[in-house]
Amino acid sequence: MSANHTTPFFDNLLERTETLLKTKLTQVELQVLLKSAKLFAWLFKNLFFCLLLVGILALLNLSLGYLLGDLLGQRYYGFLALSFGYFLLAGILSIFRSYLLQRPIANSIVNQLQHQLSDKGE
Repeated sequence: MSANHTTPFFDNLLERTETLLKTKLTQVELQVLLKSAKLFAWLFKNLFFCLLLVGILALLNLSLGYLLGDLLGQRYYGFLALSFGYFLLAGILSIFRSYLLQRPIANSIVNQLQHQLSDKGE
């Protein structure tokens, strides 16, 4: 007789556990969806910004090449001077890349992760 009294208890416990697991699964799915939506929004925003920046820089480089060419007497001199300037810039960046590029990017990533972890803790 005691087995009959415990069966509804275990059935109720099983139903509640099943409901809890379904709720937790739904919560995890929604969290994954939110994180992926934020990731794709961030990627799209940055990709759009980079493409816009590349287009603007390309037009500025053409304009600067023509301007320098007019000042130097021949158009190809302007583009040659511009490419020499970029060659010097690449050399300087390769020498000081740790200080100018790697450290600021690494610090930015660490700060972003700390910001996300502090938001998660609140």
